[in-house]
Amino acid sequence: MNPATGKKIGEISGATDKDVDLAVKAAQKAFETSWGRNTPGTERGKLMLKLATLIEEHADELAAIETLNSGERSRGCLFHLARTECSPLLETCRCHFVLREVHQRSHRC
Repeated sequence: MNPATGKKIGEISGATDKDVDLAVKAAQKAFETSWGRNTPGTERGKLMLKLATLIEEHADELAAIETLNSGERSRGCLFHLARTECSPLLETCRCHFVLREVHQRSHRC
């Protein structure tokens, strides 16, 4: 529901305990096999950088969605999103990328 208008803006599905258990098991399996331990840090760093870039590229869309979610006006929401929610996330993504690059270069010497 849009808090400002009371209008329905979408639907979400509920999850059962079984759904949550299956999701956790799938995430653990991915970490143990295809994503976590078997994906080189440089690749994870590149993916984090790509995530940061995609968030920036779609900031207006994300702000519009959050505006509907929170009921805030779009301009204020975009400022809020950029300053409080996305900025630390973007910094974290870029930091992981840079640290991996520095680590890789230091081990090449």
